[in-house]
Amino acid sequence: MAHGAWCWEWLWVPWLQKKGYPCVTMNLRGHSESEGWEHLRFTSIADYVRDVKYVISQLKEPPVIVGHSMGGFIVQKLLLAGTQLRAAILIASVPATGFGKGLWRLLRLAPLRFLRALLTLSTTPFSESPEIVRKLCFSPDVPRERVHSAFMCMQPESFRAFLDMLFLDLHKPRRVSVPILCMAAGRDLIVENKALEKTARAFGSDYVLLPELAHNMMLDTHWEKACEKLHAWLQAKGL
Repeated sequence: MAHGAWCWEWLWVPWLQKKGYPCVTMNLRGHSESEGWEHLRFTSIADYVRDVKYVISQLKEPPVIVGHSMGGFIVQKLLLAGTQLRAAILIASVPATGFGKGLWRLLRLAPLRFLRALLTLSTTPFSESPEIVRKLCFSPDVPRERVHSAFMCMQPESFRAFLDMLFLDLHKPRRVSVPILCMAAGRDLIVENKALEKTARAFGSDYVLLPELAHNMMLDTHWEKACEKLHAWLQAKGL
């Protein structure tokens, strides 16, 4: 949400490639260099699901798919649709029940920004300064340069997709045959981890809480710990 392929390419992709994993990153429509910017405000989660399905269809074999936050919510949709995947990794994912208590936490942290977002039908108030980006997405000790670089790359998100994750397009998880790992961030101010753990149980997913990480686990101070957990889990599953 408000990110692009860049958020994986800075740290995680080089780390995983050194472990022997070929990696493919993508930008959803209206993100970074992808087409669709002019319709972004009204783009739905279902539209994003179609984008990911298209990319998967271009691959030679079913992938291990990794989704962060809104991306994790999209991955859940793919699982429920029976998309062919080797495995799925949910990183600080929006739960199946949506933002829930995480939304109220956001409202308490930044009430004026929340009001502006509603009045303008835009998520821009939550990413318009390095200070709010650090507060919502990062641990306090993340290097200033990394937070600023992320802020410079972040963009508005679809308000329709935000509403989909709030109440318009929620779903009921069920057990699937695909191996799933769900990783939660102990310092997460956006996702409510109890709801995420409940989602993980409903999917039959393995669940791990990383207490020292904030919402942007792929860019946070101890991002390597998340990579190490992911790598160890893939090895244990023979992937």
